Parts: sequence; C-alpha cells; structure tokens
Amino acid sequence: MILISYFLFYAFGYALLIMFMLLIEVNILRDTREILSSYSYGFARKAAYFNAAPSVVCLLVLAVNGFTITQSGVPLILPEIEGLTLLCPLLIAAALYGNTNIRKMYVPDLK
Repeated sequence: MILISYFLFYAFGYALLIMFMLLIEVNILRDTREILSSYSYGFARKAAYFNAAPSVVCLLVLAVNGFTITQSGVPLILPEIEGLTLLCPLLIAAALYGNTNIRKMYVPDLK
C-alpha cells in the first residue's frame, strides 16, 4: 500500500495521494468504530484511539501541506521539518496496520 501511495504521488501529485489516503482514513475510522463497539479489552480500545487520532492529524497535515506546496512551493504546517508531508502516508499506513493487528489479536465480545 505504501508503494502504491508513493507511486501515486510521483506519477500524479498530491491531489491523488490525498484522495487515496482519505480512502485509507475512512477504513481506519470504520475499523476503530468496530473495535470500540465490539471489544471490551482496555488495551485494544486505547490502541484503537491511539491509531485513529494521529492518522487524522497526519491526513490534515498531508492535505494542507500538499495543497500549499502545490500552490506556493512551501508547506504551511511546520515548514522547518523537511519531508513531513511525505512522511504522513507512512504514518497513516502504520495506523491501518495497527488496527488490523488489533482485530487479529483479540476476539470480539459475544453479544
């Protein structure tokens, strides 16, 4: 997935990368909602929050910086950290991987 996202960036630019990461983010939030509604394990619930919150922040950083880099050539959020915008897809993919691991490690509660 990471290779696909970086290929999309280098082939088509930030707009397609942001749309692809938005689809991944929807999947992360859907998995988080499912984990929170069907798992009672404290660690699993906290880990789901921990995966979802930074991924939303990374998506916002990617979107804002991607559009400002496209328009003016300089990122708006934390311009002193070089490569922050290109690191965001990796962090979003790590959150997706974390939620997938939670779903594989724990058994949902019976209802």
